[in-house]
Amino acid sequence: MNTLVITCGALIVLAGCAPSRTRPVTIVPLFGPAMAREAISGRADGPSGTSFLVGGKTIVHIDLVSRDRTEVQLRSGPTERFWGLARLSDGTLWSLNADNALVRIATDGGVIREADPRRPYLGVFSRGDRLVLQRGRLSAGAPAMVTMRPDGREEQPWSGMVVRGFDGLMPGAITALNLVSCGTSERVEVPCWFPEEAAVSLIAADGSTRRMVLAGLSPIAPAALLEATVPSRPIRDVFVERGGTIWVLAGGQPPVPPVNLPGGWILARYSLKGDPIDRRTLPEPVRAILRAGSGRAVVLTGAGMIAEVQP
Repeated sequence: MNTLVITCGALIVLAGCAPSRTRPVTIVPLFGPAMAREAISGRADGPSGTSFLVGGKTIVHIDLVSRDRTEVQLRSGPTERFWGLARLSDGTLWSLNADNALVRIATDGGVIREADPRRPYLGVFSRGDRLVLQRGRLSAGAPAMVTMRPDGREEQPWSGMVVRGFDGLMPGAITALNLVSCGTSERVEVPCWFPEEAAVSLIAADGSTRRMVLAGLSPIAPAALLEATVPSRPIRDVFVERGGTIWVLAGGQPPVPPVNLPGGWILARYSLKGDPIDRRTLPEPVRAILRAGSGRAVVLTGAGMIAEVQP
């Protein structure tokens, strides 16, 4: 695994190692509201838009072409909840249930158990025709993620991200600090990150990994992340353009008095080498980056609107 550390340049002084240009932006609503304030526990991108797993029971698909939304309720027991969402190249959707077992989601919301719950998983993503999973039993120094065929065969370690050990912490806290999130990419490299770090790992199809520390973003102390009711995570979402520009949605500092809406307040851009391009303070919180290009980004706002961030 290669590590690329971005340091402060001569122009980056007063901001404390932040991108040298801060641009005013406008958020223009496109359509919606597409989503309420339910917790988002999974995301899977497709050709026309993005599907979100919300409230542990509902798939909301946002179609950016038709500017519409559809909703499917998962057909399961009244108390069963799901988290994580992955879409394979054949269009099938996958998630995890309360037993930490891998399940396939039918188009009508039916749930089909596929994996033995004795092999629990913490997260599920996708890479072409293979599932990317984070194992539930963590061991310091072990691969953080594995890839697997949908039939459960050919499990292989994936990426240079490894499980971290934290001295003095209980197993539950160590698990929380090792939970991996992955963003969206129009390139071959997928961006993934740990919850308290201000760094992103760009992972190619074969698992080769480039780790970049992001200038201008500050990591959060593990204790602060674990103790906060609503922690200000350094990275909330990442989108990599086909041309290589990396968009990072960060927590930032909410206004005073605070707005009772979920999301981050900073949208920063970096080159594929990790050099800062600019940093944008948002006029309202944003929950996810859906598309980006030509200096603009289509986002899901904290109020549930699909909107465009315009410079």
